[in-house]
Amino acid sequence: AHVTLQDSIISGFSGNGLVVHNATVELINSQIAGTKLYNLGLMVTGTSRVSLQESTVSGHSGGILVAGPAQVTLQDSLVVGNEAGMEITYYNEQPAVVTIERSQISSNRSAGIHNRGSIVKLSDSFVIGNGVDPKCHQLPLKTACSGSGIILLEERDRLELRTTEIRNNANWGVAAYLPQCGAPSYVPPFSVEVIFEDKNIIENNNRLGKLNGMGNPGNHPFKNLPDGQVCLP
Repeated sequence: AHVTLQDSIISGFSGNGLVVHNATVELINSQIAGTKLYNLGLMVTGTSRVSLQESTVSGHSGGILVAGPAQVTLQDSLVVGNEAGMEITYYNEQPAVVTIERSQISSNRSAGIHNRGSIVKLSDSFVIGNGVDPKCHQLPLKTACSGSGIILLEERDRLELRTTEIRNNANWGVAAYLPQCGAPSYVPPFSVEVIFEDKNIIENNNRLGKLNGMGNPGNHPFKNLPDGQVCLP
C-alpha cells in the first residue's frame, strides 16, 4: 500500500492514531493530534517507509514508535507535547532507521528520543525542553522517565548529530543508560556509536540540577561543559 495524507488532521481517537505496517506513507502538512493517555500517535513497523513533511505529532502517551527494519524520515516537522517523543527500537535483530532533518523534538513530558538498538540521524534539528513532567523530577534516571533529550539504551545504538541543538532538557542532553549516567548500578556496561559532525550545540541541559557533580563522562568532545550535558561510555 502507498498512502499520502496531505493537509489532513487525525484526531479524536481513543486508540492509536496511525498504524503503518509493511506500507509506504507520506504525511504532508498534516497533524496527528491526540488528547488521550496510553496511546501512540504514529506506529511504524515491518518494512514500512514513512515520511513526515511539515507535519506535527502531539498530545500522545508515545508520539512516534518505530520498530525495525522500518524507516522513518522527518523533515520540517514537530514532535511536541507527548509523554515520550520518539521510541526507536530493533525487531528480530533488525534495526530501525530514523532520519530527522530541520525538525524539532520538544516539550515532551518524560523524554525526547529513546533509541533501543537502532540508527538515529539528526541534522539541522532541535531537541529542546524535554522532561517537563513533575513526576519524573522525583525519580532517578529511568528508561521510561529519563527527562533527557536523547537516551541510548542498547549496545548496537548508533547516533549521528550534525548542526543540531540539544538544550534545556530536564536531565542529560545526550546520554547512554549506564551507571555513570545515573542508571542503576546493576546495569552492565555497553558501548554505543555516536558521531558528531559539523557544529552541534549542547547546552543548558540538567535544568533540574540532579546531575550536578557528575561531570560529562565518556569519550566525546563535550567533556568541558557544565555538569549534565553529555554522558557516554
